Amino acid sequence: MIDSLLACQFAAVFTWNTMMTRDDVLKRFVEEADKLDKTYIRRNDIILQLAQLVADSRTSLSDESFAALLRIGAAIYKANLRQNRARKEIATIMRESINSGSD
Repeated sequence: MIDSLLACQFAAVFTWNTMMTRDDVLKRFVEEADKLDKTYIRRNDIILQLAQLVADSRTSLSDESFAALLRIGAAIYKANLRQNRARKEIATIMRESINSGSD
């Protein structure tokens, strides 16, 4: 039993430290996305987590990797901003519709 536990731990460490392909990462994205379906996570929190990760990793990233992560963060931020604006616009339209219907 202990041997199998050690083997699993070794496999996990070995897998964690090996190189990954883009397909490996995409597979992990899908696995993590499935987990996210079971919990509620605010996009603002995700953006803040990414910003902190980039800040913490800056000294170990190449300029190209840092720039790429900034573009990814900017795209996520912009999409979130657009969605928040759209929600506010819809809420305003609905309020105006309700108010004009009660006149």
